[in-house]
Amino acid sequence: HAIDVWSYVEQGVEVCFPGGGRISFLDAATAPRSLAPVRTYGKDGDSCAWLERPGSLVCLQSSEPKTAQLTGCKVMTNDILNLRATPGGRVLGYVAANASLTATEKLQGWFKVSTDGLQGWISADYVSTSGSC
Repeated sequence: HAIDVWSYVEQGVEVCFPGGGRISFLDAATAPRSLAPVRTYGKDGDSCAWLERPGSLVCLQSSEPKTAQLTGCKVMTNDILNLRATPGGRVLGYVAANASLTATEKLQGWFKVSTDGLQGWISADYVSTSGSC
């Protein structure tokens, strides 16, 4: 799934893809287009992103998501992150910036962690890793 926004985006626009997945942004301001980071969030089971300039949003989906079991993987949050029930799913709580956590699973750009008595998923885009991740 993809959407190409080629005109001026004055106020920004929310773009959502059904069924979830990881969203990447190809910036139209560069030639050839370069991959730029985009914050992806879940909304009603969809994966969404906020687009503030022309470019292409691409949602990469897998027909059979597979988790990888991890042993000895440490993640450190670079910012305050949402702790989600599923990758891109509803928010269970928050993880503090600079928190060091043990990841037990990885799935398409997400790590499963436990913190403050909750178990959930955080985006791999906003963590540093060490160990066998």
